[in-house]
Amino acid sequence: MSPADFNRKKALDVASETGTPTISRTVPIKITSGDDSTTGTGDIVLDWTNISSKSDIGVYDENGNLLDYYFESFNATAETAVIHVYRAWVQDGSTQVQIGYGNGPSDQSVVASTVFDKETDLVAGYLFNETSGDLLDVTSNNNDGTVNGATQGETGIVD
Repeated sequence: MSPADFNRKKALDVASETGTPTISRTVPIKITSGDDSTTGTGDIVLDWTNISSKSDIGVYDENGNLLDYYFESFNATAETAVIHVYRAWVQDGSTQVQIGYGNGPSDQSVVASTVFDKETDLVAGYLFNETSGDLLDVTSNNNDGTVNGATQGETGIVD
């Protein structure tokens, strides 16, 4: 599988920043709908014409190699998705990730722990998206938490 297996692709460039040039981190990518030539919004804007399921979006490195990625959310009706992907991000202005989208061949996403367990020394990871019950750890460490004094089910904000 490669970005060529989809109708379109969008390259994500990582801008130059002062400080450490490489950051190994899991990051959320928030995808919305609209004109896919739009840039600079903080969201990844895609044309959702041929996106109806998770199989219609794939995440690849700059060389077209499939990356491990996890869908926190996907809503074809609202044309939104939040994807978590781990990699060593080089802040040099180059393409770091490519999103292949539209009429994809199959869902290539993985379970959350596959992505979050790549974080060095991460004891627990929480998405805070439960609508009831305990706060669930997305790593394989199973360090779930108990919610006290919070209203669950409120809409969160990425960024």
